[in-house]
Amino acid sequence: MENKLEREILDEVDTKMADLKEAIRRLKQLYEFQKREHTRELGAMEQTTNTDERVNAAQHAAVGRFIHECCTIGVPGLRQNQRFMYKTYHEWRRTKGSPPDLPIMGTRDFYESVRCHGYSQYRSNGYVYFIGLKLNP
Repeated sequence: MENKLEREILDEVDTKMADLKEAIRRLKQLYEFQKREHTRELGAMEQTTNTDERVNAAQHAAVGRFIHECCTIGVPGLRQNQRFMYKTYHEWRRTKGSPPDLPIMGTRDFYESVRCHGYSQYRSNGYVYFIGLKLNP
C-alpha cells in the first residue's frame, strides 16, 4: 500500500516537473524572440538616416519595450482593451519610457506599432482588443 502511494506521488511529481520544464522552455523561446526583435529594431534605427525615420524607429522600439516591461505575453486567451493600453503606454512614456525629446506617438501610430509587433486586434461589444497580451496588474 505504501509503495503504491509513493509511486502515485512520484508520478505526480514527474508530471509537474515535465509541465515546469515545458513552461521554462516556452519562456526561453519567448525571451530569445524578444531579444532578436530588440536587436533587429536597434539595427533598423542605426541604418535610418532620415530624422523622421529615426523618430519612428525609436518610437516603435519604445512600444516594444513597453510591451516587454508592462505586459504578460505568450499565454493563450490573453486580450487587452486597446484604448486602456494606449493610456497606460502614454503614462509609462511620461514617467520612464524614453528620452524626453522623443515625441509620444498618437493612438493610430501606437495601434499600428503594436500590430507590427505581432499582435492582432478584434472587436467585441463595441470595444477593440489586442489578442495575445495583457497589461500587468
